[in-house]
Amino acid sequence: MKTIDGSEAWSPSLEELNAIERRARVERAKASREAFRFLASKVSNLFVRERAAHKVRMIDTPAAG
Repeated sequence: MKTIDGSEAWSPSLEELNAIERRARVERAKASREAFRFLASKVSNLFVRERAAHKVRMIDTPAAG
């Protein structure tokens, strides 16, 4: 198949297709790890803040009795 300018269209070889797929898998795995780290840090921050707020509530609340 020829392109508009008359040159041959590029078609990747099987080896190139495999390399492209490997690279895509690596990029997806990297994105998944980054997303997991981001979410884990947000959840961790929420727990830290909630624990700090709980300590403040315990200090502000007089002991029963």
